[in-house]
Amino acid sequence: MKRRLLQVTLDLATEIHALIKEVPEEKVSEETEQVKTLSLAVQSHLVRAQTREGEELVEVLREALESLTELEEKMLEAVKLRKLRKMAINPLLAKMKDLEAEIKLLAGIR
Repeated sequence: MKRRLLQVTLDLATEIHALIKEVPEEKVSEETEQVKTLSLAVQSHLVRAQTREGEELVEVLREALESLTELEEKMLEAVKLRKLRKMAINPLLAKMKDLEAEIKLLAGIR
């Protein structure tokens, strides 16, 4: 399950980076850059989770969830600022919710 989460996160980060690359230069902002950075943070946490067990694994997964929540917030903030389009991020938000549910399951979080 951990490997699958890592692959899903890699795919998500790749999609987010492709989305940000499509943003016209005049719309690139701190928010869009934070979206890229946070997508990599989630991926980084799940890379670390590959070698962790027990309480250490749960802690890394909690960190991944925090970054995932921040990522969602930044994406929605970028939409409000008209830096990203809602229709473009909806599929990514759905994937993030699925990823969140899988992380919670693996970590035993409700």
